[in-house]
Amino acid sequence: MRPKADVWAYEREWRMFLPLSRAVEVKHIGATLLHLFDFPADCVSEVILGAKCSSAIEAALLSTVAVFQSTPVVYRCGIDDVDYKIIRKVA
Repeated sequence: MRPKADVWAYEREWRMFLPLSRAVEVKHIGATLLHLFDFPADCVSEVILGAKCSSAIEAALLSTVAVFQSTPVVYRCGIDDVDYKIIRKVA
């Protein structure tokens, strides 16, 4: 794992890079291959859902993280109607 570029350091986010051959599962979504990997659940401290994320994806994510030993905070983003800023609320 390594941190993101310095310009994004305030996010305190890390990225994992693994060879696709180490995927524990590969799903076919149309013509796209989705490679899935195991990782330590305790390394996830929060999840941010985009403003256009469907309620079905949000529900699936919430049920997934509910089984983590240390449940991460899940935020739902929206767009402020007045200032057009992105706002986030706990999902």
